[in-house]
Amino acid sequence: MVAALARLLDWYRSEALPLWAERGYDRSRGGFHEALGFDGAPAEHAERRVRVQARQIYVFASADRLGWAAGAGDLARAGFDYFLEKACPEGGARGCVHRMSPDGQITDDRRDLYDQAFLMLACSAMWRAFKAQRAIELAEKTAAFLERDFASPVGGFLEDDRGTTPRRQNPHMHLFEAFIAMHEATGEAAWRARADRMAALFERFFFDRERGVLREFFADDL
Repeated sequence: MVAALARLLDWYRSEALPLWAERGYDRSRGGFHEALGFDGAPAEHAERRVRVQARQIYVFASADRLGWAAGAGDLARAGFDYFLEKACPEGGARGCVHRMSPDGQITDDRRDLYDQAFLMLACSAMWRAFKAQRAIELAEKTAAFLERDFASPVGGFLEDDRGTTPRRQNPHMHLFEAFIAMHEATGEAAWRARADRMAALFERFFFDRERGVLREFFADDL
């Protein structure tokens, strides 16, 4: 296991990060490309999922903090600037939208729970790497938005602002991850309390102890 982990880390630092640093960022229009083809060429015309932008910000901010890739910090900061400008209308008062065109025009303005989780994960990495105050502000606005507009009276959060069902375990898992990351980054008790509420939701609704399985899909009342 130790040897396998060492090989994976070596591949990640010596091959994956340099490839995405060179080809994954759109230097003409800004933001990260949605994907690379098997030939390594960017999918220049593909619609962009906003969660992918957030994930890449997290990757490159973390790589910079760990000293794993030259230029990673520049990509993280540029990606975050693009994210905040293009994907977060009104300064992120309602978190981020769902999809954009390759030139940064909003194509789907729904607020999706899964996306907001990765927004906050990206913000945690930006704060840890650069002490980026805008990242803290965006994360706090997004958490407040979710608690105001997405909170379900029976627990957890709604799927999106369109009333989509069924409700899913998966976005809550990513929220748990994001809340822990924000707590580790800031030390603020409010983020730990949010993570604790997600853990309680897991214990109460998501994990079926009798069968030893994790439930994935739920009605509105869980």
